Amino acid sequence: MSYQEFSVEFIEPEEFDDFSRTDTEDSDSVENMEDEELDVDIDNDGSRNSSSVSQAMWDILDSSSNGSEEPNQAHVDLIGLGRSQSRVLPESNLQSMDLDISQQPSCSTSAQNIKEPQTSSTSANTNDSENTDEAFSCSICLDGLTSSGDHRPACLKCGHIFGEQCIIRWIKTGCNSDARRCPTCNTKASLKDIRILFAKKLVAVDTALLTDLQNKLEREVKKNISLTNESHALIERAECLSNENLKLKTLLSGCNVSPNAPTTKRSLMKNIRLCKNSECRVMTYNKMNMMLVVSQKAETSIFNNQIIRKMNASLMMNETLIAPPEEKIYVHSKQIRDMSFHPIEHHVLVSVGLDKNVNLLDMTSNAVISDIELDEPLWSCCWAGDNSNVLVTGGQTGTLFYIDKRVMKVFHSEHKRTPACVSLVSIPPSSTRVFPKGGFLRTRMDLLSMFEASCAPNFYQETELPVRGVWSCASYDTRYNHILLSSKPCGNNKVTRHIVSKLSSLNEDSLSLQPVVTFYGGDKATQLTRSCFVPAKEPYDETLVAYFDEKSNCIQLCSLNSNSSVHKFSVQEPILDLCYLDGLVMNRRRVIAALSAKSISIYCV
Repeated sequence: MSYQEFSVEFIEPEEFDDFSRTDTEDSDSVENMEDEELDVDIDNDGSRNSSSVSQAMWDILDSSSNGSEEPNQAHVDLIGLGRSQSRVLPESNLQSMDLDISQQPSCSTSAQNIKEPQTSSTSANTNDSENTDEAFSCSICLDGLTSSGDHRPACLKCGHIFGEQCIIRWIKTGCNSDARRCPTCNTKASLKDIRILFAKKLVAVDTALLTDLQNKLEREVKKNISLTNESHALIERAECLSNENLKLKTLLSGCNVSPNAPTTKRSLMKNIRLCKNSECRVMTYNKMNMMLVVSQKAETSIFNNQIIRKMNASLMMNETLIAPPEEKIYVHSKQIRDMSFHPIEHHVLVSVGLDKNVNLLDMTSNAVISDIELDEPLWSCCWAGDNSNVLVTGGQTGTLFYIDKRVMKVFHSEHKRTPACVSLVSIPPSSTRVFPKGGFLRTRMDLLSMFEASCAPNFYQETELPVRGVWSCASYDTRYNHILLSSKPCGNNKVTRHIVSKLSSLNEDSLSLQPVVTFYGGDKATQLTRSCFVPAKEPYDETLVAYFDEKSNCIQLCSLNSNSSVHKFSVQEPILDLCYLDGLVMNRRRVIAALSAKSISIYCV
């Protein structure tokens, strides 16, 4: 059975004065409605609330529908006192009310007044969408926009809306400096085009309370870190005082040797041949997994001819094992100049080389995770001491490149035509010394500088340190805030120097770098070699400095306690790198590794 829908409007009583009504019954019905307020609430299922509608009116509309199983239906609009109500009624109801739809002036039967419910709903939704002033989410990260904080809505001059920090990061790091564009429409854009939006109807998460709580949490975390660092400093100070007390007691008792002191002499423990040709260069060690990695040239390779050899340092201590198991990873096409383990993710290693590439490796799977090629050959790398996601690399012309580990992209660089950056050392935060925010130490051939984290995110303030020389390497002892610098002969200094200095305490008024002791070597230094600290671990231990003297062709061990040389190891090949193997002990003696161009040697010191 077909259904028809009509729009029937009941006009206010005073509007009937302009029309003549021929049907007395209809006229009386309308006059009876004059004093009643037609305020109708219609539910979704078509039912009505009769609290404010005349019961007589609804009886008239419903009376004729009794007994009709499949009536035609008409759509009736009731206009009451300032409100319009609608109801779908059978056509027989209209006939019983003697309403002449085609003739009544109060009713409209023209084509434009015939109503389709679905069309009306669609039209309403269309109007809502046209008039809306809502921003839903950022098209870069797809997260919802917030009313405050770093993810407020912001737009470019083309009109596209993003989270504030997302579009700033996109323009800074997501595009080349000469091709900065909108990520949506590819229109040219710049930082000055960004405008913060204050929409009158913004669909966003109110994060004001969340932002306030996050700020409070950050303050508490910083406070906790400061207290932790302070407690560690006090513990270290207590240990130093305890060691000095023990030494004084030993001297007073007339004993020169502690009962727990080593009984064996310092000696060479093992020498392992790595390659036939002179192709080894640098090494690094991770004490968390006892992993020692060495760079060298591959004997046979199709693509990359520079490899990283991975070895288990604990197995190297086995005297019966001639050559410990090893694994190789092919990474660079030219010589590798530096490597560094991640301070938190101990299986992640970064390597840089003269092929201008930076490689991020997973040492568990022996695979390259990601890589990036820069503008010049690279000599050094380290992780920023305040942010483990920031990787810093130094170039052959002194350029510093700041790389975000998460996306492996350069977010800042400092291009300078200066001598090469030979060493980068991570400096962790500490509340007890100068440069409390941490950062990294940059060593150029002609200059030593401290880069401390500033208030601006991922920005470091450079401070030149008051020491001069032609530097070949630098290392840092976190326990005592000591810096070891090795300098080649130059000017009035005719011999090599190995200078131990200390970063000043925070409350001291003296210079930021205080000299401790200087050890002098020979007058020959034809290559860049690396020296290292050997920290004291037991009360009877001394803090040692290990360096290679090319003039005498030996490894020198010097004590910071006595400010003198305590031992030397003669070697057959020049040493390129020295590394302290933290956590390994042999006959109560600490262990160091010495790398030459063809082999690696293990010494008990």
